[in-house]
Amino acid sequence: SCWFYSVRWRSSGPDPTSNVEICVFVDVEQIQKPTPLSNEVLIQVSSCGVSFYDKRVISGVLADFKPSSRLLGYEISGTIEKIGNTVKGLAVGEDVVAVLPLDVGGGFAEYVAVASDYVGPYSKNRPIFKEHLHF
Repeated sequence: SCWFYSVRWRSSGPDPTSNVEICVFVDVEQIQKPTPLSNEVLIQVSSCGVSFYDKRVISGVLADFKPSSRLLGYEISGTIEKIGNTVKGLAVGEDVVAVLPLDVGGGFAEYVAVASDYVGPYSKNRPIFKEHLHF
């Protein structure tokens, strides 16, 4: 098995050791490299944006919200390393962008597996618009 690092949000709230009102606790941990399902692609993440949702979780605004995935990072770019056997229109080695579903997350990791419907081609010469992604 292959291990890689990911950032996982633990909790937000007052820091009991200081006067800081909101403190975010995250863990950098080693987890197994995901294996893509038949409709998914495995992306080696090269960059991840800090989304509005990430900022709200990190700032503590959503402190009571308990996402099914505590892996942060929802807007990524990277290179496809593996594709599931039903994926069409994408290829290993292709540079892509993806907007990960909130229940998946994981963009602040080295690798993420995501349904191909959330993945679009990356081009330096063409901006990516919502119509390029199928969600």
